[in-house]
Amino acid sequence: MTRAEVMELFRAGGFAPAQGYAGVLDRCGDKARPRVRFVDLNGDKQAEALFNDTGACYGADRQWLAIASRVNGTWEPLLGVTGTAKGLQSSTNGWQDILWTSDNTQHRLHFDGARYVDESGAAPVATPAFVPAARSETPEANPSPVINGKLPSGVNAAVLSPAQFAAIMQAGGYTRTGTVWQGCGGSTTIERKDVELSDLNGDGTPEAIVNEEGTACFGNTGAGFQVLRQDHGTWRSMTGGTMTGYPAWKHSTGADGYPDFVLGGPGFCFPVMHWNGHAYSRHGFEYQGKSCKPGG
Repeated sequence: MTRAEVMELFRAGGFAPAQGYAGVLDRCGDKARPRVRFVDLNGDKQAEALFNDTGACYGADRQWLAIASRVNGTWEPLLGVTGTAKGLQSSTNGWQDILWTSDNTQHRLHFDGARYVDESGAAPVATPAFVPAARSETPEANPSPVINGKLPSGVNAAVLSPAQFAAIMQAGGYTRTGTVWQGCGGSTTIERKDVELSDLNGDGTPEAIVNEEGTACFGNTGAGFQVLRQDHGTWRSMTGGTMTGYPAWKHSTGADGYPDFVLGGPGFCFPVMHWNGHAYSRHGFEYQGKSCKPGG
């Protein structure tokens, strides 16, 4: 997909393109790292896009769920709510029904021909966006977050202590000049807001996703990222350093339950990366949820 097509897809999922940044923003205006997987919900052999994002922006639910479908060549939103959902065995108008859970309440959703609606025929309503209170910009003023002996998931590194943040940066091969961390030979700058903690494999210990941007290092793609995990208390890179592009996380998994991801960027056929227990390695190519051959 071209960058314009990628942005169209994410808009349909409820995310806005970020000015001067290769990624997207959530409805609070913060950088978002949504997972995207492709599932055919109506059996027409054309996969829909299912989005999932986590964070305080989504209120008590702390999760965002969206569905988009390609209609006449354009991605259109079918659903955008806070909470979680699972597919049901039943269907309506040829589309799979969904059980949506939000604020500890469950609703059965069905497709009315244009979008997913609840039992009354009304479109589901998301909980109001959470507006975080202002916090100190001084790193030393931020407390070291430890919950039940572990770091929390779904937050950016603004909550880390200076030592915790430095440990991630050093493990990723980034260099420090004064108070600034840099990558790619000094052509990129990594701030705390560019590092997200996310429990990718559900083992209770979050991984760190370090995001970079800049055309000097990443060309027309303009973005790169690195994934690190904690191994016996030490951070280690899972991607072998920074990769050019941005990850679209998939439902399929590799060793230790780590999700596959499509390495996105300009073009029409993208590598699928798979965790083999030691590193993320290429495991085929994909375009719009289907296998493809580069240049084919």
